[in-house]
Amino acid sequence: MILQTLKILSNELENFLDNFAEDGVDSKRVVIGNIAFHEGEKYRPNTVDLTTDDKIVITVARVEEESILKNNALYTKNSPLTTVDYHNPKVHVNLYILITCNSILYENAMTYLSRVIRFFQSKNVFTDQNTTPIVSGINELDRFDNFKLLMDLYSPSFEESNHLWSMMGGKQLPFAMYKLRAIDLEFKTISSTGQRVEEIHVVDEASEETIIVTKEEP
Repeated sequence: MILQTLKILSNELENFLDNFAEDGVDSKRVVIGNIAFHEGEKYRPNTVDLTTDDKIVITVARVEEESILKNNALYTKNSPLTTVDYHNPKVHVNLYILITCNSILYENAMTYLSRVIRFFQSKNVFTDQNTTPIVSGINELDRFDNFKLLMDLYSPSFEESNHLWSMMGGKQLPFAMYKLRAIDLEFKTISSTGQRVEEIHVVDEASEETIIVTKEEP
């Protein structure tokens, strides 16, 4: 699911860059890869023929659980059956996306950077309704059908930027960081199946009578 998300962003950004026809560049300008290895002679982000030289590189810098959405239902109703399936709750995560403009020509890097920011300013919400899902090269179990991705520009402090690029093991390159929220990570496995609670029997201690409370469907 994370890979599919990155492919969607890469494809949408690539299509946006096609508007600048004066570049005359037919090769792929946006790649998915770990920018920390950009100086490695043998490093290829996704194909043997593709490098990160003079490219816009999309890297996942951090995965963060969205605690606000942590309390989810532990069961799913089977309708019209009278059973429920119990399962572990979904994990909702935010991704911190590092978008680096890797070019030996600083002016090109600044041009790429401004276009990246302009693109996400014009389109910061990606759904299955306004975006073409990318499924090529992705296992069927790693895909999602319905999605809503929200991209917010994230501005790390000078200290955070220093720590970030220190972890990357290199000098800082022109970049922008975005917080992408939120992806639902779930592998649909059923731990057990049980009967739905249709009635609750309550015993009145004073009269020792049993009171039946019918549970209404929401």
